[in-house]
Formats: sequence, C-alpha cells, structure tokens
Amino acid sequence: PPSTTSLPVFQPPGLRRPEAVEELASLKPDVIVVCAFGVILRQPVLDIPAKGVLNVHPSLLPRHRGASPIAAAILAGDEQTGVTIMLLDPGMDTGPILSQRAIPMSAWDTSGSLGERLAEVGADLLVEVLPRWLADEIKPQPQDDSLATQSTLLRKEDGAI
Repeated sequence: PPSTTSLPVFQPPGLRRPEAVEELASLKPDVIVVCAFGVILRQPVLDIPAKGVLNVHPSLLPRHRGASPIAAAILAGDEQTGVTIMLLDPGMDTGPILSQRAIPMSAWDTSGSLGERLAEVGADLLVEVLPRWLADEIKPQPQDDSLATQSTLLRKEDGAI
C-alpha cells in the first residue's frame, strides 16, 4: 500500500457483503484502481466512482483475458506481452482499453521474472494514464472480441512434467 501518500487504500477480502460496498462508497472516490484483485466486481461497485474502475491487467488485451495471463503468454510462446489499463465492466477483462504498453519476452522468462517486469511497466503506465483519464483526455477504445483469448486459473497439477 502507498503509505507515503494520503491516498486511501481499501483491500477488502471481498465485496459481496453490503457493509464492504457501503464502506467503499463512503470514501466517495473519483476513480478506483484495481490490480491483481482476482474478483469480478458487480455493477453496484462499478457504479461507485464517477470515473469508473480501472484495472491494470498484465497482458495485451484482448489476448489472455482471465486469471493467469502471464503464464498464458509464456505457455503460448508469445514474443511480446505487456500491460493494459482498461475500464472495468461486468465481464472478465472485457472492458474498453485506455492504454497499453508492450514489452518483449525472452526464452528465459518465468512467471516470476515476467511478473516483476510487468508490475514495473504497469506502475509507470498508470502514473501516465491516470491524470489524463481524470482530465478527460483519453477516449476508451472497445476491445475486438474476435481477437480474444482466455487464460484459466492454473492448478498445482498443471506444473507436472
């Protein structure tokens, strides 16, 4: 959490309880940013901030929507991957795109090493995008669903050789 700023950080275990939604709404956020949250947010939560809920997703959407995009990029043998900042909608990584940044992949990338690089890229991209989004300087672009691929949640047995 950003302890050196005055930004409120809200990390609930879930947002199904009405009290959690009410607590979030009481903050009166202009925008909410989620990253590696792992929960599909329902419409009442998406409706809280005036400027929506942004997601920092570690793939170049619409490729590798879903729970394990970093592993999916490695398993697919992708030559590049990246970060997408998108406006959340009720679907699974289906909302309109605000910005993307691609990075090359190497044969030596692991989920851990690639995740670290993507986290840095995502943080840098968010710092650039957020003020422009709040100033209405970005027009969200719909995703091309015909290019979408899905990544599923990996299980322990998926690592067996």
